[in-house]
Amino acid sequence: MLRIPTTCLWLLLSLYFLNPTAVEANSLSTNTNQQGLINENNSQNEKVSLEELSDKKEFDDILKEKENEIELMRKQLKLQKRNLILLFIITFLFMVTIVIALCDLTCRKRANQLLTAQKLEAQEQKSTSDKKARSFTESLNYAQRIQKAILRNSLHILGVLPDSFILLYPKDIVSGDFYWIQEKNNRILFALADCTGHGVPGALMSIIGTYGLNRVVNELNITSPGEVLHNVNHLFEDSLKQRSSSDIFDGMDIALCSYNPKSMELKYSGANLPLLICRSNTQPHPSNVILRKGKTHTLYSMKPTKQAIGSFSENKAFANHSIVLEKDDVIYLYSDGYTDQFGGPDGRKFKSQPLYQLLVSICSLPIDDQKQIVESTFMKWKGNAQQVDDVSFIGIKI
Repeated sequence: MLRIPTTCLWLLLSLYFLNPTAVEANSLSTNTNQQGLINENNSQNEKVSLEELSDKKEFDDILKEKENEIELMRKQLKLQKRNLILLFIITFLFMVTIVIALCDLTCRKRANQLLTAQKLEAQEQKSTSDKKARSFTESLNYAQRIQKAILRNSLHILGVLPDSFILLYPKDIVSGDFYWIQEKNNRILFALADCTGHGVPGALMSIIGTYGLNRVVNELNITSPGEVLHNVNHLFEDSLKQRSSSDIFDGMDIALCSYNPKSMELKYSGANLPLLICRSNTQPHPSNVILRKGKTHTLYSMKPTKQAIGSFSENKAFANHSIVLEKDDVIYLYSDGYTDQFGGPDGRKFKSQPLYQLLVSICSLPIDDQKQIVESTFMKWKGNAQQVDDVSFIGIKI
């Protein structure tokens, strides 16, 4: 340990106590120096603190800037991710659209190919059908010429009975309705028949009916209407081999008359078709069945036997009716195709009562005028409607 001499220590104490100013000055100096050192230290500390504060602020700014950059990058990444998802969706939808468009195009192409093939097939079928239709129509036209040739033999009724008319309107080209006339033993036999069906089947039946009437009258020499129908009925039985148990019925309805011009006697027999007579009210009644009575004329009916030719379930005898006609009597025969025709403003059937009223109103007119009225009435009633059946009509004025 450092030891300070006692002399020196006393010297120092003496100086201190003996010279207080110096000591005070020395103390002040020492304090001043110490204060300066403190101030300097404080200044340095303040400087360091300022520098530290400046550095911290700068660091905070940098940190904040980095955080902003990170946040911006995060937003950009999020936006990029969203854009990528959107791009993926758009790309996916675009690809789906392309696939759908390709599938639709393929389907359309196949459909067009199929349609083209079907169109070609339809055209071929149409061409084949047209050829068959033309061939069938040509055959029907030829059959019509044959039927007209057969009926032409009966048209001389207009010469034998000049005050008469005949109307025949086939539903198709050929008809199941037919008219027939023969002169035999000073009598005029005439008939109107309505065969089952129309068109070709009806025309074939009409040929059988015509053949049967010619055979019975000309070969068997039978002129009584009831007996003629009885024999024609058996001829149908032999020709068609038809029995009562058959599910299909082929035959004909017919009104057959035998007229003696000298005695003016008329014999009639019918199979479901009546004979109508229009006579002046001043003359005796030809029948008890009155259909319609007018101011000057009355329309009468001769009832047929309720049995068709070709029906063998009952095989009843066909009744004969005999009357003496008067001058200006008018005889009418017609098939049900006239009254069954649909038309008029309500599209309904013409029916029988309007026909009876029409005949009563025109029977006093010349026969040509009657023909025109009967014909025009039917055509007007039918209008644009389809004809439902063959139509035939005969009018004879005595």
